Amino acid sequence: MQPRYSPLALFSAALGVLGIPLFPSLLGLAALLEIRDSGGARRGTGLARFGIAMGIVWLVLEGAALGLYLAHPDALFRRLYSERIALGESSAPRGLALVAAQQEAMKREDMDKNGIRDYWTGDISGLYRLQMERHGRPEAMGFDIARADAANTAGEAPTPREGYLYRTVVGVDSLTQYAATAYPRTRGEDGFLTFYVDERGVVWKKDIQGAPADHRMEDPAAEGWERVPVR
Repeated sequence: MQPRYSPLALFSAALGVLGIPLFPSLLGLAALLEIRDSGGARRGTGLARFGIAMGIVWLVLEGAALGLYLAHPDALFRRLYSERIALGESSAPRGLALVAAQQEAMKREDMDKNGIRDYWTGDISGLYRLQMERHGRPEAMGFDIARADAANTAGEAPTPREGYLYRTVVGVDSLTQYAATAYPRTRGEDGFLTFYVDERGVVWKKDIQGAPADHRMEDPAAEGWERVPVR
């Protein structure tokens, strides 16, 4: 009787062709043992050895790919989410420019009616509400930015604007200063850069690992921030 192919050897070779790591090698080893102990009733040594070799090759290749990802994850994220990242990182500076314009209107018109021409240092959604109370319609800054406020005093869950969250930077003198920041909801998927603006109206950017700016900066450039031209 002609020896029949070992099913284990066949599965091992098939899985090796499909690019599955390690498992083909284990099946191949089991197939070699089966063939050895079959007394000549089984064959497929070559297929088993092929499966063993391919399982090891795929294990090495996928391990190397994983190592590259762990060493340089940003490059992979930029490839996977390129359009999403580009949209968020182009939208956020314009959003902060709208916040800056709204702050100037706040100071010019004394929207909070406190008798002082000062800036609004509360939550960004509050700045929007003051505008609506004063004029009954959004002007410089719309509802999309207001609902993206991650520090709104209403305690509502924010809805990111093109993947970015917004918040005011605390600890400033409202008579002459304000500061606001925009940062990605999920660094790598929505963007890498954090953006910052204050009463001088210039938008700045820096990769600070997805965190919001946490203080007003007298000289952002000295702290490694780069100016963003907003169109």
